[in-house]
Amino acid sequence: MKLRVVGLDPSLRNLGIAKGFYDTETKKLTIDFCLTVSPKVPKGSMRVGTRDILRVRHLLDALAEHIKEADIVIAEIPIGSQSASAMKSYAVCIALMAVAQKIMGKLVEVTPQQVKAIVGNLKASKADVIQWVQQHHPEAPLERYRDSINAAKAEHQADAVVAIHAGLETLQSQFN
Repeated sequence: MKLRVVGLDPSLRNLGIAKGFYDTETKKLTIDFCLTVSPKVPKGSMRVGTRDILRVRHLLDALAEHIKEADIVIAEIPIGSQSASAMKSYAVCIALMAVAQKIMGKLVEVTPQQVKAIVGNLKASKADVIQWVQQHHPEAPLERYRDSINAAKAEHQADAVVAIHAGLETLQSQFN
């Protein structure tokens, strides 16, 4: 059976999305879609709260659109924060994932450590994660700019791809 899987790498400024199909018989994952949603808010004088609401609404619209046909949604959930700004981003991520869970009925959560373990290095850099995805999923349409990988966008997409692997590893007993 082929399952439509969606991987998510959420943050306040960027939402990495990867979609693919997982064949439960062959255990093969194929990635056919990658996107980084980076909300743009108008410049000029605007309250910070209003700007944040616009950002979150943009992220929420994209999230709802891209998970609606999924069989499985897997998200890398951030852990804690070291500043007020990071805490705000963390809260937005948790809220977005709660919405995803409400829409889907279930959300597979993975940690940043689980994601990096898939890559084989618990201190893997963003470049390491992108390289891993390119090696294991040459079909994955990571965002490009002038024939080169756009690292600023692709890092979020690559995290979403690897989150799928971590989530599928967590779910493996259900497929046997």
